[in-house]
Amino acid sequence: MFKNLLPPGSPYEVISKTLYEALRNGLVHGYDTKEIVFDGTSIGLMIAWKDTPHLSVVTHGGKQCLVLNVQVLSDRLSYEIEKFREQLKQSPEARDKFFTACRRDERKEVHGAEASEWRSMMTSGPRTSN
Repeated sequence: MFKNLLPPGSPYEVISKTLYEALRNGLVHGYDTKEIVFDGTSIGLMIAWKDTPHLSVVTHGGKQCLVLNVQVLSDRLSYEIEKFREQLKQSPEARDKFFTACRRDERKEVHGAEASEWRSMMTSGPRTSN
């Protein structure tokens, strides 16, 4: 999906996965974007809200950064959501596939030692009622 928020073609089709992972995994796991390193060169990601052009390269704090403009990404995401919504309206197969995928993601199955710990906790833990 993130690839659809970027301009079509090269270089974005090639770099979209790394760009997404540096953005998402950095923010989720480290509260900051990850740097992207190639050929010994480090590129930062800079998030802009309005004024800085999307996907421009700027120097910030002495380091080269690729700008991700949140307003542009938001507009493109809204467009992609609307496109998907129309697809769901038009196609019973798409609706079935979407429903099945949503139902599959409602569960987190565990096995082995973790399942044993859950079982133990649920059978021997303190009980309260709400």
